[in-house]
Order: sequence, then structure tokens, then C-alpha cells
Amino acid sequence: MKIIDIKNGKILGISFIDLVVLAVIIFLVFSFGTNVIKKDLEFSGDEMYNAIQTYRTLESKGFLIKAHITGKYIGTEEPFDADGIIISTRGGAFIFKINSNDTVSIGGKRAYSEDIAASKIVLQPLYAYSAPFQLEDREFSSYAEFLKYLQDLKEKKKADDLFITCDISFLGCNKSALEVLAKLENMYYVKYVGAVDTSEKEVIVRVILARLKELENLDIDAEKIVVSPVRFSDLKSYATYNKKPDIKGAVGVEDLL
Repeated sequence: MKIIDIKNGKILGISFIDLVVLAVIIFLVFSFGTNVIKKDLEFSGDEMYNAIQTYRTLESKGFLIKAHITGKYIGTEEPFDADGIIISTRGGAFIFKINSNDTVSIGGKRAYSEDIAASKIVLQPLYAYSAPFQLEDREFSSYAEFLKYLQDLKEKKKADDLFITCDISFLGCNKSALEVLAKLENMYYVKYVGAVDTSEKEVIVRVILARLKELENLDIDAEKIVVSPVRFSDLKSYATYNKKPDIKGAVGVEDLL
């Protein structure tokens, strides 16, 4: 059989017309699926309740959510148009992190007690699939050894990245408690950073959904690092993927919409 049969108008035995029809069908299916997902993640300022419910559904499965918010500052009426990370909800509003040091509250189109009244909200999950896991209690002789453990874990899970939730204890650290907190808080892709306990010898910090790729860039040294999982069933770490993985327990954004 000829690969291309010009005389009979076929490629691999399939007519040119059938191939065109097949290509159109594939294009429409892909476009429809993409548009459905896109539509399900876009909300007007009057759809704040739906936006919050969708965010909570995704958040419950370990998705860290970026968003693009368009609207105006309440009071001044100045336009607002920014990308950021949604770190929590409060009542009928989002707490929105524009950068590591600046957060605002986002309400709906008719909001009056928040910082911003949104006219449009576009949710943008950072990854397509997530698979939960729980870190074990472990000790490391250095921050570099802790990172090596996470890097090996990422490779074992064949993940594109890890988002870590745990308490990290720095003993004999080369930086003060404030300096350690400042470095961790300076990460952009993290949902929460907070001090659990501090003393002259030890700094214990809780991180929720801290990105491995950002943890790798921190310059922190200590004589010992102790890692403990957060003892709440809904606070886990997640292996994340850009394409559907063959991993038990993995869930995709499209599965939740």
C-alpha cells in the first residue's frame, strides 16, 4: 500500500476527504474541551459565590491557585488589574497575594467592605494534576540534605514538582528567626508561612504548599533540620504533574469541574 496515493486521493489508505473530516473533529473536540475548562474557571464579579466554591473544590485536592483579577479599588474607584495567588477565602471574599509582601481582599462586583470589587475573576491552577502524600518525621544534618531528600522524592514519584506542607525545625541556624521567616515568606508560590516556635537555638516554621523549586533557591544553613508533617488530615503535601500521571490517587483539574 502506498503511503500517499495521489491518483486515488488517499493517504495510508484513507481518502483525503476523510482525513480532513477527522482533523476537523479532533480540532473541535480539543477546542470544546479547552473552552469548557476555560469557561468553568472564568467568573464575572456577580458570580463570586461560584468562584469561591470552585476555588474551594480545587483547593481541597491540593491545587495552588493563581488568578487574574480585574476590577476597581473600593473607595477610590481606581482600576485594578493584577495576577496573584489566592491564599484563602474569608466570608464572601478571596485573600489575594499580589507579591510576597502585599495582599488584598477581593469581593464581588457590589462589594463594599473589601479592598477590591472584582468585575472579572479567572482562576489559573498552577498544575493540571496533583497526587497527595504525607511527609514522614525525619532529621537531616543540613538544609542541603533536606533538599536532596525532596529531590529524590520528586524523582521517585516522577513528578514535575512537589508542594510541601510540614513543620520545619532549624537547629543551630546561621540566621536569626526573623531572617529565616523572611526568606521563607519571600517565596511567591506558597500558601502560608508562619512561626510555630522560636528560641535562641531553634526556629520552627510551618509551611503550607511551599514549592520545591523555590525552596531550592533559599540560602539557609543549620546544624540540624527536623521535618514533621502537620497533624491535620486535610493538610498534605502534593506531587504535581503537567500531564496525566499513572499514579494512584492523582486527580486532575478537569475531574473536579
